[in-house]
Amino acid sequence: MILQQLWPISMEEGLSEIVPKNPFRPSVVDYLYHGSCEIWENDESVKYIKDQFAKFSQAQPQAALHFLQRFVDKKEPLEKVWQRGVLDSLRDLKDFITAVRDNMAGDLFILYISYENRVKGAVKQRAYALRDGDHYFSSSNKVFVNTVRKLFPQIKDYVNAVCINDLDRMPSVAEMQQRYEHYVCVSDGYSRIQTLEEYAEQTGYRFIEEAVEGSGGVLTGQTACPGKVIGPAKLLYTTNDLAKVKVGDIIVSPMTTANFMPALKKAAAIVTDEGGIICHAAIVAREMNKPCLIATKAATKIFQDGDLLELDAGVGWVKKIAKSQ
Repeated sequence: MILQQLWPISMEEGLSEIVPKNPFRPSVVDYLYHGSCEIWENDESVKYIKDQFAKFSQAQPQAALHFLQRFVDKKEPLEKVWQRGVLDSLRDLKDFITAVRDNMAGDLFILYISYENRVKGAVKQRAYALRDGDHYFSSSNKVFVNTVRKLFPQIKDYVNAVCINDLDRMPSVAEMQQRYEHYVCVSDGYSRIQTLEEYAEQTGYRFIEEAVEGSGGVLTGQTACPGKVIGPAKLLYTTNDLAKVKVGDIIVSPMTTANFMPALKKAAAIVTDEGGIICHAAIVAREMNKPCLIATKAATKIFQDGDLLELDAGVGWVKKIAKSQ
């Protein structure tokens, strides 16, 4: 949860150099459900950031290139920590969290601009090149997880439920167990052991069933990493499903999280119901260069374990070519 808390901080407060204060809040709602973190993005917030990034890049291309270079320069000390994979003290961990947070705006810029059709030329090319070698998300999360496990061994398997403000006063294992099942965390400081439905009712939000795009048995989505794959579908909802994924399978999931990594490394491709360009599945797929189609809205409803799927993530579609036996 530490890394997930840093994204909305960056989206709302960390872009002041090039983006006026983001008025659309909360930008992200994180929901821990049976050990998996679901990330619910505010579409208006994401659109606002994309528009501001595009305006900045178009109006001040040299300033945009300078901003990207500073991201690279500030990333060098982080690379040394990523290579180690773990830190020795709480002070070091807090300093690392601050460093990751302060440079995260550059990572957001790379992820958005590399897919932004309104931006051309050197800025787009530089962002695209940096994106292809980017491992900011997974490497930072690895350090967070390894260090929290080392400093707080009593947490054991509930490390994914640890938040930044827990580092000075770690909750009991009993509380962490409850969080692991249902826990809502929002960037404005709101955090509760409750279901997403309870949070939505409390705040006046509504769940809207989106229409599924596609015809002729073809389900469409958004390209996160291009590529073509044919393979059997394996549906992943929680960590209990990881063992069924074999080499060459196509993972189909509502959305992926860091604790899905053992299965993601085996899979040939990834298909999700939800997500945006900065979602976990999209970032990890680009880092591992695996075809990935996100935001299909209904892949987990349409496909079953064992269905033979054909995926063309570059064009943006996936379809069933044979039913499970």
